[in-house]
Amino acid sequence: MTGPFADGVPVDASNLAVRAADLAGVPVAIALHKGIPHGGGLGGGSADAAAVLVALDRPDLAAELGSDVAFCVHAQLAPRAGAAWMRGRGEIVEPTDVAALDLVIAVPPFGCSTPAVYRAWDTLGGPHGRTVAVDGLPPLRNDLEPAAEHVEPRLVAFREAIEDATGLPALLAGSGSSYAVVAADVDDVCARVRRAVDAPVFAARYPAS
Repeated sequence: MTGPFADGVPVDASNLAVRAADLAGVPVAIALHKGIPHGGGLGGGSADAAAVLVALDRPDLAAELGSDVAFCVHAQLAPRAGAAWMRGRGEIVEPTDVAALDLVIAVPPFGCSTPAVYRAWDTLGGPHGRTVAVDGLPPLRNDLEPAAEHVEPRLVAFREAIEDATGLPALLAGSGSSYAVVAADVDDVCARVRRAVDAPVFAARYPAS
């Protein structure tokens, strides 16, 4: 395990990449370079698992590992495939067109446990998240947001600091804990967010150039 975000990533059977190899029933050595913060809802673990399944020629097992893994397999088998709708449990992946987007992503110094967030969502009765309006996209809503903020209450102040600093709505990534803002001027928005929160802040572009 190497990379700037390797600290704290499990290297035992709880790691999704190891689970993928175990599910495929293939003994294999895995070297992971973590370039994506873990526990931030950015799909790093799912992408790792997808890479293992693709390498072992078992992409059919993706849906058994989680709702994001099938999308990551799809993206790795067709790297220029771009955005997609995911239906069912995530195993039905339908490519779609999305206009080019510039994003600012802020990752707080605490993560969210995906199983804990899903359990909280069930306990809370399946709440709806806030609807976020973004130019060029249909209204967006992450229904895991109330559950993530229940599991990790510090998310509320983190999100509000981002929104107050930018005047833009922030959308929770996955099950948390990262928040993303769609911005026309990423340099200015990055600077504003960095001043507002003590956390890593990244600029991203879709599609990746």
